[in-house]
Amino acid sequence: MKIDYCTITDYRFLIFIDKFKSEVGPESHMYNWLDTGKLCRISQVLCVVDNDEIVAVSCEKIYGNYLRIGSPQYTLKSYRKKCRNILFKKDGFFPSHLTTAKRDNLEIFFSVHAFNNRMKVHAENLYKRRISNNLKDLDFLDDVKFLGIHKFHNVDQYLFGYNVTSIDQLFSVINQTLK
Repeated sequence: MKIDYCTITDYRFLIFIDKFKSEVGPESHMYNWLDTGKLCRISQVLCVVDNDEIVAVSCEKIYGNYLRIGSPQYTLKSYRKKCRNILFKKDGFFPSHLTTAKRDNLEIFFSVHAFNNRMKVHAENLYKRRISNNLKDLDFLDDVKFLGIHKFHNVDQYLFGYNVTSIDQLFSVINQTLK
């Protein structure tokens, strides 16, 4: 498996979207994450590729001088054991996100919408550093700071930042972008 980039029109990404929607089902909160209207706001798609099949994605969106990562991020169920905590592993998504941020002089943030108890536990595990992987394998987690629970896209979300210098400036940019 390797990390690669793809476009939103890549046939492999379109197949991934179909599998994603099949896994989550139309009644799920996540079902519309990869709709056409939302895809046009994605600036870049990172993916885990196994045998020419996309099995996980982590998308990027630019908000002013901030790079939102993992929006959305999803791993197909059959690959979750292989790709556990793929965002923060040294051979995972974060190094590529970091390359984009450094190249474009952007600060990184991401959010977790705790729309169910499982996602709430996930968010709390991130900021309390209770991750089920061996923490030494998660190179970037120590540099990620919990920025609190804030209204983002009209819902409370757990916000995290990497080298975010001003949370007030981050929210100013987010609010301007969402208008």
